[in-house]
This record gives sequence, structure tokens and C-alpha cells, in this order.
Amino acid sequence: MRFLLKYFFIVVGWFFGASLLFLGPTSAEGNTFEWPVVHGYIKNETAVRTASDTQLTKSKNILYLSSIYPITPDITLHVAGRFFYDATFSLTNHYNEVVREDQEHEAALRQAYVHASMGNLDLKLGKQQIVWGEAVGGLFVADVVNPKDLREFILPDPAEIRIPVWAANIEYFLQGIYLQAVWLPIVEFNDLPEPGTEFYEYPVGFSTTARSRTPREPPRTLGNSAVGIRLSRMIHDWDLGAFYLYTYDYFPTRFLTLTPSLLIIEPSYRRLHILGGTFSKPVGETVFKGEMVLNLGKYFSTHDPMDSRGVTKKNSLDYLLALDRTIWGRLDCNVQWLQHIVLDHESSLIEKKTRSYVSTWFKTDFLDGRLEPEFFFVFGLDRGDLLLRPKMSFRWGGRWKVTVGMDVFEGSSDGDFGRFDSKDRVYAEISRSF
Repeated sequence: MRFLLKYFFIVVGWFFGASLLFLGPTSAEGNTFEWPVVHGYIKNETAVRTASDTQLTKSKNILYLSSIYPITPDITLHVAGRFFYDATFSLTNHYNEVVREDQEHEAALRQAYVHASMGNLDLKLGKQQIVWGEAVGGLFVADVVNPKDLREFILPDPAEIRIPVWAANIEYFLQGIYLQAVWLPIVEFNDLPEPGTEFYEYPVGFSTTARSRTPREPPRTLGNSAVGIRLSRMIHDWDLGAFYLYTYDYFPTRFLTLTPSLLIIEPSYRRLHILGGTFSKPVGETVFKGEMVLNLGKYFSTHDPMDSRGVTKKNSLDYLLALDRTIWGRLDCNVQWLQHIVLDHESSLIEKKTRSYVSTWFKTDFLDGRLEPEFFFVFGLDRGDLLLRPKMSFRWGGRWKVTVGMDVFEGSSDGDFGRFDSKDRVYAEISRSF
């Protein structure tokens, strides 16, 4: 238990240290001090696999703390940290040591930035989430700045999937024009499941006898940083946006080395140019939305013998069309169409030319907002696989919340959702905010 106490005190220490550094006078005499107010929640998330052998797959206990401290009337400090301990690894022996080290416990700084507001200019310096897309259900398209924690696939809340980044985020507003510039001095990468976890995906198209090495990350130098710019404007009720990001592909490229006795997979990260755009338009009670991303110079795995390293460079296009509507004044609905296209596709590529999806989401409430049923469904049109997510939440006392739900995967093993056909689960969550 010593390591648990260590991580717990790290999280609490962030807030204690911030309080000491940024305490300020609250009276005219300057001799009265006020501690920052800390908010947060404690939560348990428990999941049981039901599709194959019934098994406890998660018993995660979470402590989340956050605080906003005004340094001056125009400058505030935002700090948040999360600690979790998953008791599954103490209660079962189903997972290997690598998985235990990766998922049993974690202390993470979820945000730590200074926000300065200077008229039309906003500046955020520090660790933060920068959201450029609004797709529902974890189907990220334009949300390209933050890497993703995919250890539980796309099942957690999007705010939990995004990995916060250290960044300088400058926003400028002028006569209906919004301009944003971001600089990420340290580039982070997607957190992928380790072999042996519930949602590990073995590389498609590779023999199970291949040996994969640990992904090689680029040195953390200024030359390897990421930069981006985003412009948006409202024109006749059309909210239009365009952006450019020079970064890395947050997924590793799998380069191959063939030896006389073994195929070696050597993952490493490569630079990527991303162009994109967004739009939204209200029509009556319906809002039409869209997102588009063009990836320039992305690597794809190939069987072409002329590509000795097993990869080739292509461009790819991702786009999403969606509509939001509230029916009968209380039923919130969302419908999405999403497609991924590999441009200039070749038959030797392991990945298919297109992948198409349609999703629906519904949510309403009863008992003055205390009871909230919710339903999400996504269907892969190319392989006929799907993900079904019904859940029910109940709130009481203003601070307590209980949620029960199911995650159901169906389809063929080569589908994005069907590959987890044996990972269906039921889950329950209970939390108390403070």
C-alpha cells in the first residue's frame, strides 16, 4: 500500500503547493488570507465481462480534485488532478504483470494552466485540453490536438479519453472573427492497450509469430514540437471554421524488419500535416453540423514487396455529418454519418479504401432530472459490426449519482467493433461530488 499513499499525496500535494504559491490577500489591509476552494468527486466504476467467460474486468476507485484560484481579476490558475486504483488486479489474477503496471494505479495532472484575459485576447499557458471537434460517442474527427487514452477503447467520457497536453493557447476575438494559435512544446502520443488487456488490438495483417518492439518516441526537443492555427467566423447563421496542425501521427507507424527467422515490427512516430474544417447551422429546432480532416503524408501498412519496410505514404480524409434536435421539448437526439477514406488507394494496402459508420444517440430525463436514460448506437456499414450502449443514471441529494449500463459488441473479427465481440460487459458506477 506504500505506493498508493505516495500517489495519493502527490495529487493532494498539487493543490497544497498551489495554495501556498498563490495565496493572496482578501481584505484591504492585506492581512487576511483565503485558501482556494477545492471541488471534485470520488467514484467507483465496476465492470463484469458477460460475453465469454464471466469475469470481473474493472473495479476502479477514483479521486478527482480541481480548483480555480484568482491571482488577479484577469488572471486565474486552474489545477486538476486524478488518482485511481483498480482493485481488479488484487481480486483476480487474469492479467499479466505488464497490464498490472499499466492499469492498476495512476496519478495524473489533468490540468494545470494559467488563464489570462486581456480584452479581446485570451491566453492559456500550461497543461490543458484543446477541443476542436464535437462528435458524439468517442467518434473523434476534428478533435485532433489532444492524443487519446484508448486503454478502454472509446467507452469512457470524451473528456477522460483526451490526454491533456502542455501548450500555449492564444485566442483572439475581433468583430465576429475568432483566431486561435496553439503551440505544444512537448508532444504526447496515444495511450494504447497493452497485450493481454480487454481491448488490445493485434495489428491487422500481421502473423501472430511476429515480434513487436516498444514504439520509439522522438526526442523531446523544440524541433519536435507541434503548432497549429484555427480560424472561425459566423456568416449568416453559419458557424464556419478551418484549421491546420503540424504534429505527429499519434498512432505509431509499424515499420517491418525481416530476419531469416523472424518478422520484427518496429513502431515509431512520424510527422503529419492536418488540414480541417467544421460547420454548424441551425434550421428551426435542428442543428446541422459537420467536421472534416485531411491527413497529409500518413503512413499505411502494405503487402507490396516493393515497400521493404512494409509501409507506404498516402493521404486520407475523415468527415462527419450530424444533426442535433430536441423532440417534444425533452428528448435530446443526435444522428451522425462518419466516413474514413484512404485517397489514391492501392490493393496492396492492408486497410480498406473506405470505412463508413452511422450512429444515433438519445437522452431524456424524468423525476425533475433525477432519472436519466441514455442510449448510444454505432453501426459499421462495411463489415456489419456494431456497438450498443444503453445506460440509466439516477441522481439524489444533489451530490450522489448511480449509473448502470451495458456495452455490447457484435460483428466479425475484422470490424472495429466486432473484434471485441467477446468483450461485452455490464457495469455500475457510483459517485459523490463535493
